[in-house]
Amino acid sequence: MDVHHPYVPPSEHQRRFRDEPVNDRDAVQLRRKMLESPEEIADTEFETLIDLYDSEIAYVDAQVERLIETLQAEWDNDPLIAFTADHGEEFLDHDGFSHSATFHDEVIHVPLFVETGEEETGDNDNLVGLMDLAPTLANKADVDRPETYRGQPLSQVDDRWNRSEVVAEWADTDTDDRRFAVRTTNWKYIREENGDEQLYNLTSDPDEINDIATENLDVLSDLRETLEDHVALLDESREDLGDVEMDEEVRQRLRDLGYQE
Repeated sequence: MDVHHPYVPPSEHQRRFRDEPVNDRDAVQLRRKMLESPEEIADTEFETLIDLYDSEIAYVDAQVERLIETLQAEWDNDPLIAFTADHGEEFLDHDGFSHSATFHDEVIHVPLFVETGEEETGDNDNLVGLMDLAPTLANKADVDRPETYRGQPLSQVDDRWNRSEVVAEWADTDTDDRRFAVRTTNWKYIREENGDEQLYNLTSDPDEINDIATENLDVLSDLRETLEDHVALLDESREDLGDVEMDEEVRQRLRDLGYQE
């Protein structure tokens, strides 16, 4: 139950976005064409992909609603429910399709919803990340948090929340290549595995079109230093954790999901 290509949503959800539903076979073929020959995709085909993606979101949304309603009806206590995603999706926003290893917001800005059964606390614009999810669940379950947790419970998000940036990482487990991004309220800094750097002003350029790294060396230097501090802390945490051995069952599950060969 996720929004993932190939997009094959049920017909009833497609009708919210298009007059004629697309059958599964045509949807799979369109996805293959987009992956293999994106330059041959016609405008109408591209719009069809968007419709199918929107339809899958609507379908998953309906299933999440069913799940929450069932849990609330059958559990004596209010269930603790967390809903999030490991990545977003891109549709040629930066020349990519699906979710390639980029750090633009269409890929790294994902939903994060936690239902605790308590009254709503309102909205705010503070920076949070998926590293805050585990501390949030541990705090609500009233269990001790490991010292290695770097995040904070989302219940503490208020005007005193002092998160000035969030950091994203992509790592290739076969080559040890690593890529990073630092996002603040106003800026995004990206460093590729070969050391190339990008900088975007999210206030004036929210779509991240114009790389202005060479024009803002002070900002670039500050965010580079922030990243270096984060990487040092991350590497220290990994050393504390030591090696983790996976049994064959776990390896097979990762292979089934396409994460290992």
